[in-house]
Amino acid sequence: MKFEHLWDFNDLPATRQRLSERFEVVRATDQLEEAACILTQLARIDGLEGAFAVAEAKLAIACDLATNQSGEAAVRIALETGRLARDQGDVDRAERSFQLAARQARVSGLYTLALDALHMQAIAASPERAMQLADDAQSLIDCGDPGLRGWLGPILNNLGWTMFDAHRYEDALNCFRRDALLRAELGATVERQIADWNAGFVLRKAGRLEEAEATQAALESEVGESGTGIAFVFEERAELSAARGDWPAARRYAEKALVAHRGDGISNAEEPEKFARLAALQNDASD
Repeated sequence: MKFEHLWDFNDLPATRQRLSERFEVVRATDQLEEAACILTQLARIDGLEGAFAVAEAKLAIACDLATNQSGEAAVRIALETGRLARDQGDVDRAERSFQLAARQARVSGLYTLALDALHMQAIAASPERAMQLADDAQSLIDCGDPGLRGWLGPILNNLGWTMFDAHRYEDALNCFRRDALLRAELGATVERQIADWNAGFVLRKAGRLEEAEATQAALESEVGESGTGIAFVFEERAELSAARGDWPAARRYAEKALVAHRGDGISNAEEPEKFARLAALQNDASD
């Protein structure tokens, strides 16, 4: 069952409305397996909104409705149980739920859901475990529909940040560059730009300033002054300018970043550390 066309993560109320309407239709016609699946999606919305008790109650009802204890509804229940547990800080329960979802999905041939479960496990995994999960995902993609290749992007992204957090910068850079190549092949321009930005960020942290500068300069040229994500490019260019001791450029880019973030609706109250850092770059640049 596919629900992607009903989802809009930027408009959860509208998503809830569409899913609720579909739930009423299938519930009225005793399509219980699909009704259970839809409840898992409604529970996911509740979880995103922080209504964890409401979400858990919906999943309990979904369990009662599910007609096949190893079918799609069961997989989705395990997957959303894992997401809720993770969001509430219950790491062990989340891991158990994601493992169950991945195992059941693989057995049932539900490869998209199996990849979602592997992706969720990889978010907080150790570097070695994350690499194993990425290999598992690649195996699933190789034996499944070619359309599944898009799932490798989020997994490579998560693996890259796991490697970065472990200070394994070369491994992180390799993941982000692989991600960028994959997104380019898939025609996913914005996602490819994000992967390129990630690579540039790692290059700066690794002290490879010239390569980082070239990466961010290319993105600035491609994205444009008002393009999606340009505020983050301006941030990096401010940091790189400061690292080179080019304080006029650091100040200019810090100011651009602040203007762009505010234009995107981001305020100091929401991102105090980010705004403080940009203000510091401005102040340092004016000394």
